[in-house]
Amino acid sequence: MNLTSTVSRHGCRLLAAAMALNVAAGAFAQATPPPTAEPAPQTELPEARQILQDAIKAMGGKDAVDRLESSKMKLEMGPVGGSAVSNATLYWAKSDQFFIKGVQQGRVQTIGFDGKIGWASNPNTGGYDLLNAEQIAWARDQVEIQMQARILEKDFQKIETVDLSDFDGQKCYKIHLVQEVEGMPGNQSDHPLPQQHAFFNAKTGLMEGKQVSVQTPMGPMTVTLKFKDWKQIDEIMFFRRMTVEQTGRPPQEMRFTEIELNNVDPSVFEAPEAVKKLAEERQKARDPEKEDKSGDEKPDAPGTDKN
Repeated sequence: MNLTSTVSRHGCRLLAAAMALNVAAGAFAQATPPPTAEPAPQTELPEARQILQDAIKAMGGKDAVDRLESSKMKLEMGPVGGSAVSNATLYWAKSDQFFIKGVQQGRVQTIGFDGKIGWASNPNTGGYDLLNAEQIAWARDQVEIQMQARILEKDFQKIETVDLSDFDGQKCYKIHLVQEVEGMPGNQSDHPLPQQHAFFNAKTGLMEGKQVSVQTPMGPMTVTLKFKDWKQIDEIMFFRRMTVEQTGRPPQEMRFTEIELNNVDPSVFEAPEAVKKLAEERQKARDPEKEDKSGDEKPDAPGTDKN
């Protein structure tokens, strides 16, 4: 399933196009990777999961990350070195809630999750659409874009250190990532998945980037993401720029203009009344007989005779 296009249809095309971190994994999930074999791992390389743990440590440590209760991040997107063509604000809470507001050419689009209901504004109808669990998970990864080491450990069933090589001018450990998609097991040759790699600075431990290579109907394609300008805010390190380089297209850039921690008003995550009503209507449609949850006896239907 192409999550990028799916979320786009639910009023989030701005973010789906710009936040290419999971576009690389999602948009190309059904494409065939180039017929190049993964090189055999070098000897004496650090174990991949240890590299992920070191990356979290380099960001400030697991305890510091665990102490983070909420965040608000403002970002703008456009060509590298050019003016912004769109912007977005990402709100996140440790209580598994998030809200995204994107603006492009004066058009506002939103997507949110209050802990129970996921929704997105629909620009075609002017209303809202409810999101399923898969779409909510995809959007959550976009909001948690700064926590890549954790996302990789969670989302990929197999990770393996394969090389120590140059990436964007830095010596980096190269980790091969294998993700199994439902209905497309990665260990079956007739359902191959994209070649995905993450790069971690061998000196600082921080994540430098991610790369995905696929074979599309238009030919080979590679998407490279580079995380730049790491700076500390409170206890944690964040990257302030992310560049996106894609075969055949000019490079794009995401610039974080504001990062604020532990100061988000909980009301930001509240679902609109129209979304609540939509969720109630869907629940009734799924279970029309479940009207009385108190356990009391339901009244007889009109025209029903007990005798």
